[in-house]
Amino acid sequence: MATGVKQTHVKGSKVNMDFLSELAKKCKADEDVVQKIKNANTARNVQEIILENNIDGFFDLICSEVYKQMRGHSENKIPIEIILFNFDGNVLARYPKQ
Repeated sequence: MATGVKQTHVKGSKVNMDFLSELAKKCKADEDVVQKIKNANTARNVQEIILENNIDGFFDLICSEVYKQMRGHSENKIPIEIILFNFDGNVLARYPKQ
């Protein structure tokens, strides 16, 4: 969704690892972490890499990017809150912050 894809759970939907690796760079991730993200197979794998390497701000940045995309998609007509959960249902980040 952070890249403008609205339907993420349909056949043929792909995770943009280059985009995610660029976000990791913005969060000052080491080059080896960036390469691991580029070579990841799934978004879940990227989540694991980020958590294992303590990349601070990555999930916040994703939420911010999703927010920008969805505000544009909705033509800024409705309030939007982005909440990113992990696979156990725990909140990883949200935007805007509360």
